[in-house]
Amino acid sequence: MRGGGRRRDQFAALPDELLKHVLSYLPSRKAVKLSLLSRRWRHLWRSTPAISIHGKGEGVLLFVNTLLVNREAPLLRSFDIDVDLVVPRALPGSPYNNPEFYGREYLRGEVDPHVDMWVRHALSSKCRSPSLMVRLEDELAPWLPRSPLAFASPNLTTLHLDAVHLVDGLLDFSCCPALLRLALVRCYLEGEALKTS
Repeated sequence: MRGGGRRRDQFAALPDELLKHVLSYLPSRKAVKLSLLSRRWRHLWRSTPAISIHGKGEGVLLFVNTLLVNREAPLLRSFDIDVDLVVPRALPGSPYNNPEFYGREYLRGEVDPHVDMWVRHALSSKCRSPSLMVRLEDELAPWLPRSPLAFASPNLTTLHLDAVHLVDGLLDFSCCPALLRLALVRCYLEGEALKTS
């Protein structure tokens, strides 16, 4: 009994900043669940410097939207999205309906528009995440960002895209002057080759 109390005291002695740092290495859902361990930890997840999202379906949509609304610390060290969020049919007005880009024989659906919103949030002037990872589970339903400047950020140094369709302007990373590392995995690249004089 005495040893358990001593352990509790050791956790109590850790500063909030160190606890937030440790929580930032966990998937965000686990970091939120850990807040149930102690009254003192209840709100620490709100100000961790990293967001890591894993999952699929309505549950992950609700969790991430609630997480982003309730976060208190704006600045992020990293924002990782690893999800399977395919809407079975393309919505009216969606770029996925453009037969010029998508042959219906292989397209399974479109990635939920919430992914666009989350990326905008991560790269916004409020959050300024220098590291962004977007990994979609199904390469037969690649994510086609709805904004031609989806990755525009003066702070982005690391970008990892997996199962993303990059068309024309999305292949131009000059809007990311700080970019040092770029990884494109299972991505569809479509655009005119750069002409050299």
